[in-house]
Formats: sequence, C-alpha cells, structure tokens
Amino acid sequence: MDDLLERAGELVRAQKHGQALPLYEEAIGLDPGGERGHCGAAVALMGLKRHGEAIARLESLARLRPGAAYPHGVMGGAMELSGRQREALSCYDRMIEIDPGEILARLRKAVILMEDEERYEECVIALIRAKPSSETALEYQSQIVAMLGTDMLYNDLRHMMPGMTDLRGAVFSPDSQDPARMVGRARSLSGKDRFAEAAEAADEAIAAAPRYWHAHFVKAMAMIRMDRYEESIGCLGDVLLLKPGDIDCLRIKGMLLERVGRPEGALECYDEIIRIEPGDIGVRYLKCGALASIKDAGALAECYRAALAAEPSDRKEARMQRLMREESAELSRCAEVAGSVRSGFAAFMEGFGVAAEPRWGRRGERTRSMSGERRRGRKASKRLRAGRRR
Repeated sequence: MDDLLERAGELVRAQKHGQALPLYEEAIGLDPGGERGHCGAAVALMGLKRHGEAIARLESLARLRPGAAYPHGVMGGAMELSGRQREALSCYDRMIEIDPGEILARLRKAVILMEDEERYEECVIALIRAKPSSETALEYQSQIVAMLGTDMLYNDLRHMMPGMTDLRGAVFSPDSQDPARMVGRARSLSGKDRFAEAAEAADEAIAAAPRYWHAHFVKAMAMIRMDRYEESIGCLGDVLLLKPGDIDCLRIKGMLLERVGRPEGALECYDEIIRIEPGDIGVRYLKCGALASIKDAGALAECYRAALAAEPSDRKEARMQRLMREESAELSRCAEVAGSVRSGFAAFMEGFGVAAEPRWGRRGERTRSMSGERRRGRKASKRLRAGRRR
C-alpha cells in the first residue's frame, strides 16, 4: 500500500495527475477508510480540473474526518472554481467554525464578498482580529494585513487555497520534496520581505517539479519586489508556457513590459487578454494607457471606442467602462477644439488623460492604491486606477 501511494505521489509531483488518479483509486479500494488515498485522489482531480468529482471526494473525506477543517476549505476552493460562490462561502464558514484561527478561508470570503462593501469590510475586520491557530496561519495573517489595500494582495495570495497545505501534507510523506510546501515557504519568506530567499525557495520547487507553474509565478512575484523586472518577465513566460492564456499572468507581464520600456510587447499581452475575455474593460484601459505612452492618438481613440462598445464581464467592469466614457468624451472634446485627434491629444493628456498607472507600469508616473479608492468611498473619480485587481 505504501509503495502504491509513494508512486502516485511521485506522479503528482511531476504534474501527471491523470496517471496518479487510478493509483489513488486503487488505494481507496484496498483501504476505503485511508485518509491518504482520498487526499491524493482529491489533489489529482483538482489538478485535472475535474472539480465536481473533487468535491465529491472531499465530501467523503469530510465524513471520514469530521473534526478536520481542511477538507471544507479545499472543497470551498473547488466550489469557487466551479462558479458556486454561495456554496463556497458555506464551506469556508464551516472551516472557520471548526478552526476559528483559520486565516485563508477568511481571505477567500472577503474576496467573494468584495462587491458587498459592508460584508467585505466585516470579513477583513474578522481576519485582522482572528487569533491564528498555528505559526503558518500567523504568517498568512501578517502577510495579508501588510498587503491590505494593495494590488500585491491579490497577485501574491490568489493561489492560496484554504486547506490545500494540509491536504497535500496528507498525500506526501514528511520527508518528501513536496513542491507545494516549498512554494508555501517561498510565499512566507516574501511576506517577511525576504525576497531573495523566496526566489531561492521557488527555485527549489521548480527543480523538484519543473512543470509546477505556481513555483514560477511565486518566483516572478519575488523578482518584481526586488525590481528585477526582466527576470520576472522570463518567469511569467515560463508560467504561460505551462498555462497558456492565463489572464492574470498576461496582465502582469504586460505591465512589466511597459515598465522596462517595451510597450509593443505589452500591447500584445493586452490584445491577447481582450481576445480571451472581451469584457475585461480593465485591460482595455491598460491598452489605452500603453497607446497614450507611445503617443499614438488615433489608436488611442479607437481603443476607447472599442472599450465603450464591449459588453462588460461584470458590474465592476461596467463601472470602469462608465469612467472610461468620461475620458473618451474629453478626448473627443479636445480633438474638436484643436481640429483633429492628433492635435488635441497633448491637451487631453495634460488636463485629463490616462494618468493613473499600474503598479509596475509606465515609468515616472504616479500610482493610486486601492486603499485610496476606498477612502474616497470608491466613488467615480475623474481618473481610473489602471490595472486594478478584480
């Protein structure tokens, strides 16, 4: 039995989830009450994006371990990935009920409820006041609190699924080289501003499992915090080879390319996102900013027109579209006064244009934080916060 589970674990570390799953199913058949087999099957199913089957397996695991919090947390993550947000909230609530010191479930609740400002703030306050139940939870809490009000919170922590560390811990033997644990250590080091060590820990995870894309992403984030933008762009390129079309990765890569003075490459990233998700108005605004930075007035005007014609993917994107409408109208007014879009461009940029820049975007221009937006009641302003996290 142990040899069977070890072979399956090696396949999971190599990201060969399809080959690992039958071995875990065989292990469950031999020992239906064995926690490790159920955990391994859930990990493999999550890796295969068979979230419905993973949820069923996690429900069985929760019945086997009624006092354990982690199955409910991972189940919540699978629910989220399946678009079942309300059920995910119930899972996170159950996890917190079992373990009041759980931190990541509180973070996921806040993210789900972000559109409901009152409930969102309640979740954040509860997260800050919670007494972490472990050293790891304390590290997560410190890291999250330090990042509140910044885009880095949603960039660095968005892959932290509640309960996943414990789930994987049940899959692998304590002395195994589990890349997820290494990545967790890298994130913890980043949370303590020890970015060089974080990058080294991510490298260890990459060496153990070269196709584990989370490790490449965490390394990219550490490189950004050290202002090593070109290296970060390379890491994000590795992520995109393993996970083609990842919108968040493309967005960050585009902003970094602008930061290092390569707007044409940034525009390619933004156009790819628009092709994948036409209703992503935020990336259309990033594209407007990139076009403004290279002074392509005609393309800028067309970019605004396309953004206003698009169907927003959600209410947040619709709000951004309404704000873009103000800028587009001002560009048109300046062009009318000057006699052409090209002639009116300078006046537009000086008095109204694309001025709120992404965190790693165009050089020498200012950034506005999410916390600043919230302090102003998150009301419509004269300028957009380009690239704000969703």
